[in-house]
Amino acid sequence: MATIEGKHYTLEYAEKDPFVANGLSVAYCEELASDFMPVLYDPRGCGSTPESPEMIAYRLVADKNHQRLCVIYEVYWKRQDCSWQDLNKDHDHDYEQV
Repeated sequence: MATIEGKHYTLEYAEKDPFVANGLSVAYCEELASDFMPVLYDPRGCGSTPESPEMIAYRLVADKNHQRLCVIYEVYWKRQDCSWQDLNKDHDHDYEQV
C-alpha cells in the first residue's frame, strides 16, 4: 500500500524482476500510473504536426523498505515530427523515458 497526497494505492510487487538493482523492487498499479501520467505536448509550437504517442507504458521502482517510489514511463511514437528552426529531424519509431 502506498499513500500519496492523501490517496491510497495498492501496489503489486514483482520481487523477482531481474532488471532492477539490488535493494530495489518493481511494482505495478494502474491507478497510480494513470493519476501521475505525464502530459505530452509541444509548448513552443516547434512541431508542425504533433503526433500522439502510440503507447505509454510504466513501471514503479521502490526501495527495499517501500518508503520511496519512482514512476518510470516509456513513451513510443510510431512517427515523431521534430521539424524546428528550419531543421528536419523527423523520424520513425521513437522511444523516450519520462
